[in-house]
Amino acid sequence: MRYELTNMIRPGTANWEQQKQRLLAEGGQVLTLAPNPGFYGLLQAEGIDGINLIDWLTKRHYHADRYLFFNEIPTVSGAEIFMNKDRTISIISEGERIGSVILYANTRRAVKEVHYTNTDGTPDFVEEYTFDGGLYSRIFYTRGDVNEIVFYDESERPVIRYYFYDGVVNFVTVENDDGSVKYRYNSVQAFLTDMLGKMMSKRDEINITYMGLELNVLEKTHSDNSLYLQESPVDEDGKVKGNLRAILNNELPFIQTVKMDNNALQLIQSQVENTTKIDLI
Repeated sequence: MRYELTNMIRPGTANWEQQKQRLLAEGGQVLTLAPNPGFYGLLQAEGIDGINLIDWLTKRHYHADRYLFFNEIPTVSGAEIFMNKDRTISIISEGERIGSVILYANTRRAVKEVHYTNTDGTPDFVEEYTFDGGLYSRIFYTRGDVNEIVFYDESERPVIRYYFYDGVVNFVTVENDDGSVKYRYNSVQAFLTDMLGKMMSKRDEINITYMGLELNVLEKTHSDNSLYLQESPVDEDGKVKGNLRAILNNELPFIQTVKMDNNALQLIQSQVENTTKIDLI
């Protein structure tokens, strides 16, 4: 399978539009890394096929024309759901507002998020729903800060947990069906790197356009990986960027090909010794 790898789809950006054009011309799938409960709707809007790494792990499948309407959300027993005059939606229990409902853009009733608050108005937890109405995740807060995110499968069983410290994910676990921990990681990058290594085979091809996270998470893959150089190959001082130099010197052997235009080649040719990985486009 051929993949266009990106952390997230950013419609309208130059990088995404070029990746999208390759998908439309050559086939394959976009592969995204960042969690996105609205992923299915985004694929439909962009007219392409794709997979998200979180969905791959949770074995989630999407269903066309299925939605969760705001008046059907599972919530506190006896609670009532009201659409206010300003189009906001409140959850009322025993006369008190305990939460609110956010809808997907350009839909009248499809639930995207349900926000619950403590009695003092601070956030308690958020439930995220997929574009087709399944429970995607719960985001838990402690003293106003995100403490944990739990990602669920279609049976609402926890599969992945992100733990936060000082606003940063510092621990990730992947669970077995019985709730025991199967894998544990000290960072999101370590988690993504290991999962991509398990996901990809020698028969797969991956294209990237960024020399950041998308590059680093390929370290354990056995696929045929190419960098389509869309950013400048040099820094503000005119020096070849460190990651690009490392790729060309084969210090990062998991990138086999760097595709660039002649203008980029002219900028770096006098500074690099090895150009065997470069393929002009």
